[in-house]
Amino acid sequence: MALAYGLMLLISIVLLIIYCLVIKKKEKWLIVFYVSICIVQIGYLLVSISKTVEIALLFNKITYLGQITLLISMFLTIVSVCGFKYKKILPTVLLVAGGVIFMMVCTSGYLPWYYKDVTLEYVDGATKLIKEYDHFTFSI
Repeated sequence: MALAYGLMLLISIVLLIIYCLVIKKKEKWLIVFYVSICIVQIGYLLVSISKTVEIALLFNKITYLGQITLLISMFLTIVSVCGFKYKKILPTVLLVAGGVIFMMVCTSGYLPWYYKDVTLEYVDGATKLIKEYDHFTFSI
């Protein structure tokens, strides 16, 4: 499994390099998109070779960071390519919202806000995080 993640990381790096070298007029959010894919693939690769829950959670946080920027850059790329105009504050608002979500993810392993419980499972020689999500409940 780690081999597959390594291969996907290599492909994503090659695609980033090709985009940077071949395309003359670069879309800034598309570059962020390609870099985010590389970050996500690095996180997946590192999670798959982790030996402890703590290390796997750390690498899972790297994956989430890439996923948050991936979604934001994908949205802003589509908006730009379609020719829609947006206010300059939109990327900032999206990044702040993503940052709040990422901060919640960073509490995993310390507080039960995001994951109620996390365990490791080894499947075909690769580490897999088994996550039990907690649901926010408020009572009066």
